[in-house]
Amino acid sequence: MTLKYKVSLTILLFIGGIVFGFIFLIRGCLSKYDELYALPKFLYFKKDSQAVVFSLVKFEKATSYSQNGGMVQKSVSTNYYIQSNDALTGNKLKDRKIKHQSDIKNYPVEIVGASINRAWLFMGELMAFDPFTLETVADLDLLEEKNPRLKGKFPAERKYYTFNSEELNVYFTASDGSPWMLDAQSLIASPSAEDMEESSARKETKRLEKILKDIETARDSLMEQKLRRPARMYAAKEINMATYQKMMLGFNDDQSRLFKQRDSVRSLLREVENTAQAMDDIRRRVYSLNERTNISYSQLKVNGDTLDGRWYGLLSDKEGDKGSDNFNYQALYDETARRKMYTGTYTLNSAGYAKIENAHPSINESEYFLDGGFLLDKRTGLPIRPAKGGQFLVIFKDRIGNEGNIQLARATQAYDLWKLDTHLKEWADYLYTGQQLIIMGTDDKDLSSGECNVLQCIDLNSGKAAIYHYKR
Repeated sequence: MTLKYKVSLTILLFIGGIVFGFIFLIRGCLSKYDELYALPKFLYFKKDSQAVVFSLVKFEKATSYSQNGGMVQKSVSTNYYIQSNDALTGNKLKDRKIKHQSDIKNYPVEIVGASINRAWLFMGELMAFDPFTLETVADLDLLEEKNPRLKGKFPAERKYYTFNSEELNVYFTASDGSPWMLDAQSLIASPSAEDMEESSARKETKRLEKILKDIETARDSLMEQKLRRPARMYAAKEINMATYQKMMLGFNDDQSRLFKQRDSVRSLLREVENTAQAMDDIRRRVYSLNERTNISYSQLKVNGDTLDGRWYGLLSDKEGDKGSDNFNYQALYDETARRKMYTGTYTLNSAGYAKIENAHPSINESEYFLDGGFLLDKRTGLPIRPAKGGQFLVIFKDRIGNEGNIQLARATQAYDLWKLDTHLKEWADYLYTGQQLIIMGTDDKDLSSGECNVLQCIDLNSGKAAIYHYKR
């Protein structure tokens, strides 16, 4: 190697080092403006002994920035990832890049729902993934391959897809306006006329109303055949008295039988209508807890519950003095209320509603929960009951107003088993698994409420929380 060549190589390496260092320095300056966070919804899956939390993660890589005073303006390149975390420890297991922002034409990008070992999301198209391996199990190409008659007809907008959490299937409206149901396991779509908004109780109400109409039709026919028609024939002297009486034979017995059927169905209809109203209330709660992101604190809780013949409530002194004896699940809004645990018995009135009796405050009268309430189960719309014997998960605040952190307690009428400060002012999403409460939220002032950096996996026996930070 000649001296001239060595010198040239040295110069090139020196220049290359400078360029690399300069690029490294720029990237180092830009990286502090990168943002990594989860979108505000997650899914929980359990298979054999493994339980995972599936989330959709957004990574905004800063490509340039400018600063004017205290304001920073930046441009970013955005990639979307899916990620799995161990549900017990919170530790990250896997992640996988799915799409760059340039690959997505229609928004929002969000999780749609969970079927059996499949995580469904919308990312410019309907997609599904194995939450344990993160492998793709459904996308537009595969759906069209499975359903050739729908080729080119799967809608490109999120609003035309609805996940049915009871059936664990996807309902959608094709681009030609026809309704379909997609089996989440076989990926086969079939025509559907299902009314997604109608509950089973409402369907039963319609069935009973039809029975009542049929009874009225049968009674009208009975009156025509055994009352009005014989009367007309007798008045026209077409029949004699003996025939007239024979034609009317059994009318009173048949009418009494129809009246008994009518009264029985009416009574059942009243019960079903009350049930339907209660179910509609529950459906609305379940919808607001599952379909909306960044759930407001007041939506998370209700004032009481009934269990094993007893009523349990959380009431302030003022609420206890003014409260009704009739129980129904009510949201709580008074941020300054210092609520205590109450209990009593209840009986059901003729309409099927619970009437509270012998209500009295907790044994531990010094205990109170600021703006407290019974935490709702997102899947049932009813208070979470981690064990029998009147145990509940109670949420409350450590101070009044928006600056108060949400506290969590496992409580009974007599005492608290444990208390925990979640250090979150809002919960973007949460889920009760039976043994854990898993919470997603934001505690970083640089992120908005729709950008989540914290996953908390709380053991309900110990009250200990395993915490994972997406941003770190």
